[in-house]
Amino acid sequence: MDPRSTVPVTAIRDRYTWAESPLVSIKAIKDTVQLKTAISTITQEYEYLLEFTSEYGISKDLHPELPDRGDRIVDFLEGKVGMYTKFFEFADFRIPISQFLFDILGHYQIHLSQLSVIGMAKVSHFEMQCRVLRVIPSVILFRVFYKPSFNSGWMSFSKRPGKNTPQCYTKSLDLLKNWNNRFFWVDERVFPTAVAWRTSAPKDSMPLEGTYSMEDVAILKARRTPIQKEPETLLCLVGPSRRYFLGDDVYPIFLQDDGRGGCFTYMLLK
Repeated sequence: MDPRSTVPVTAIRDRYTWAESPLVSIKAIKDTVQLKTAISTITQEYEYLLEFTSEYGISKDLHPELPDRGDRIVDFLEGKVGMYTKFFEFADFRIPISQFLFDILGHYQIHLSQLSVIGMAKVSHFEMQCRVLRVIPSVILFRVFYKPSFNSGWMSFSKRPGKNTPQCYTKSLDLLKNWNNRFFWVDERVFPTAVAWRTSAPKDSMPLEGTYSMEDVAILKARRTPIQKEPETLLCLVGPSRRYFLGDDVYPIFLQDDGRGGCFTYMLLK
C-alpha cells in the first residue's frame, strides 16, 4: 500500500485513535558539547543499530554503520554522512529526506550533520503544519517565521525578533541533552550535496512583502501547534514517513473532542 496515497480515516474506530499514540515533548536541558569535539557513544552497539534501522525503515542499501571509537561527527568517512539518532526519535525526521528539508539546507548551505535536533524539529513541524493546513511549504514562507542561528558549532533556527513578528508554534524549545553524541554513518546519497561546515549563521533579513502569501502567514499564525514528536501514522498521512505499519485493512480515525470522527486536521489543530 502506498502511504502517500489518500488514506481512509473512517474505519476501525476501536483499533486506533489519536489518544492511543502518546506524544513526547522535547525537554529543555542545557547542552555544552561542541561540534568539533562531538564523538559517538554507540560505537560498539551493533544490535542496537540493527534494531534502530529496522524500526525507522533505514534501508540496508544505505549501508548504515557505527563510527569507530573516537570518531567525531566532523570526521565522517568518504562517501558517508552522519545521522543523529535523535533526528528520528524526537524530530520526526525520516529517510528519504523531504524536498522541503533539502531546499532549506540548500538555501542556507547547511550540512545535514551540522543541523541541530532542535533545528530539525522546527523544520519538520513547519512542513507538517503547512501540509495539514493545505499550505505549500516553501523556503521564503519559512523565512517569514524563522531566521538561522548558530550555537556551539551547530546550526538551528530561531523565531524572528520583534513584538509583531508571526509565530507558527505554541511551545518553545530549548536544547536536548545527549543528542549530538549518538550518531552513525550512512551513504552520502541521503544528502547528495557538497556543503562546507559553517562557522556562523548567515545573515537573513525578513522577506519583502509581496514575495510570499500573507494569507498563508495568517493561517499558520492562527492555527499554531506545539513542536513535539508525532505518531508515525500521522507522519505517514502527512507525508514525511513512507511506513504505514498498521496493515492494509486497518485505517486510523482521528476523533474530535466530542468523539465524532472527522478529518485528522481537526484533531491536530483543535
